[in-house]
Amino acid sequence: MDIIGIDLGTTNSVATVYTDDGLKHISFDGDFLLPSVVNVSNDGVIVGIKAKNMAMVFPENTAISIKRLMGTSEKITLNNKEYLPEDISALIIKKIKTMKKI
Repeated sequence: MDIIGIDLGTTNSVATVYTDDGLKHISFDGDFLLPSVVNVSNDGVIVGIKAKNMAMVFPENTAISIKRLMGTSEKITLNNKEYLPEDISALIIKKIKTMKKI
């Protein structure tokens, strides 16, 4: 059984999978660091470096450093929809889990 370890960071997140063959670092677009940035648009959710790049063009649809708000009831509006910090963090973790399968 594979075991995944995730470091959900304020700026970047990283993940490693422990398998029968040993440790394997998860790569995100050729890098082991995944920017902890989420962009939500009509086209869907983007997480990581592409979302970080989108922050320059669509800052109102991009969440950066969301971990600082964890545990608060403050809501973030992205693409006219409200999210709790935990919801945004869940999108980052979902991206990490998706990349584990690749």
